[in-house]
Amino acid sequence: MITIQDAQDIVMRRRMMNPGEDMFKAILLYMWAHANIAYREPNGSEDLFKNAKGFFFHNTALDFCYLVQYSDHGVLSFRGTDTEDKINIALIKRWIRNINVRPLVVDGGTIHRGFYEAWKSLKISVRKMVEKVDTRLFITGHSLGADLAYLAARDLVKNCKVDNDIVVCMPFAPAGLFTKKGMDEYDSLDIKTTYVINGYDIIESVPVSLVRPGLMSWLYQNPLHKIVSRIRDHLPRNYTKAINYTVGG
Repeated sequence: MITIQDAQDIVMRRRMMNPGEDMFKAILLYMWAHANIAYREPNGSEDLFKNAKGFFFHNTALDFCYLVQYSDHGVLSFRGTDTEDKINIALIKRWIRNINVRPLVVDGGTIHRGFYEAWKSLKISVRKMVEKVDTRLFITGHSLGADLAYLAARDLVKNCKVDNDIVVCMPFAPAGLFTKKGMDEYDSLDIKTTYVINGYDIIESVPVSLVRPGLMSWLYQNPLHKIVSRIRDHLPRNYTKAINYTVGG
């Protein structure tokens, strides 16, 4: 089984892969570690970041993101809507925003209005955080954070002229974000994008009018989950279990 440390060493090319190891599995585990820890609003002191050269974050009343810079790459990660958190005003406001699916035309693309409102609260800070990044940039997040990852990748390549050759976007459990027109506009930017869905995660079917770009990587779950576990398949802890099984299987 590949550990997070193994995955980091492979991604940073500090060692050759051993027989049976897989680059995609290493990146999958590595990106999930960064996406999942965003729910804890890290400050850079966590073990995951012990090889970091720099750490930056931005927090608003509703949203959180961070950028960690390593020697040869950076990881930009966004917090999602915490579906396991206690009900509070901030959580209610996030959900109200999440269900605002009316399409919004932005720079020629058509986008989920509520998610774009979330992105606007972070956009200026994200641009400042990445303006000096000239290495590979991985962008990730779970749920709402996944859709913010899409919007960040789109904005950085389209409006900030970040070279699409260095950007890799791996969203976990993204909701539908774009209309067909918006997806075509995203695809035209040629951003390397793979989104990850755990089993029969209910997020894959909402909202029905919007789509998500990129290749899909599906994490296996028993077909019975389609009947009894669609909401549970969305929870971060169950993404952790599925990814650990995939990496170790």
